[in-house]
Amino acid sequence: MMGRIAVILSLPMEFTIAVILILPMQFTFIIVPRLRHVNSFLN
Repeated sequence: MMGRIAVILSLPMEFTIAVILILPMQFTFIIVPRLRHVNSFLN
């Protein structure tokens, strides 16, 4: 775990920012349709 944190800290700032911006977008695209599907299923 600590080794992984060290690798993250050694990455360039631009790459880190890109990951921080991209991951929530992918998370949203994956989770939101499932939530809508569950919501329509419950209704």
